[in-house]
Amino acid sequence: GGGSFRIWDLGSTNGTFVNGEQLSPFRARRLYDGDEIRLSQFKLMVTATRHTLWQRPDSPAFTAPGSE
Repeated sequence: GGGSFRIWDLGSTNGTFVNGEQLSPFRARRLYDGDEIRLSQFKLMVTATRHTLWQRPDSPAFTAPGSE
């Protein structure tokens, strides 16, 4: 949806991990606020400024866009 970001592993040698879970090659995964991405020895934290578009749908604080 609008305002969301996704990540793919394009067949890398060491894999791509989100929150410790290895991604399947060539399959998109949506990113959420607070997700940790690991690429080789590098770790990146996803931080969103428009949190309502980035909160996990199962989060108790989730508010669907447009329902405020």
